[in-house]
Amino acid sequence: MADEDFDDGQVQGHVYVAYEPLSPFQDDDPLRIVKGVVRLVIWNDPSGRYPHVNIGSRLADLIRARLHGFPDGTSLYLVRGRLKRTKGEALWPETLPIPPELSEIE
Repeated sequence: MADEDFDDGQVQGHVYVAYEPLSPFQDDDPLRIVKGVVRLVIWNDPSGRYPHVNIGSRLADLIRARLHGFPDGTSLYLVRGRLKRTKGEALWPETLPIPPELSEIE
């Protein structure tokens, strides 16, 4: 989870990231047998607010996924508790540890 300002001299903004286990709306929903995680990302910068949601069955992949993409081809990632901006939009190239606060939803 993150709720942080970001400024690398070229990009300035604020990002909020939250994870929750995927759960069905009703007890009899067939979704109850599916294991998944929902990630909410809200990027705010001077040009506006950009919310989006990702859903995945592998928390490790959601942790490696970019938080926000920029017009110059770079993306923002949360890497070991720190925000990093780099070229590309693929998953972060190395395996990242599951943060302790997310271990109960893995």
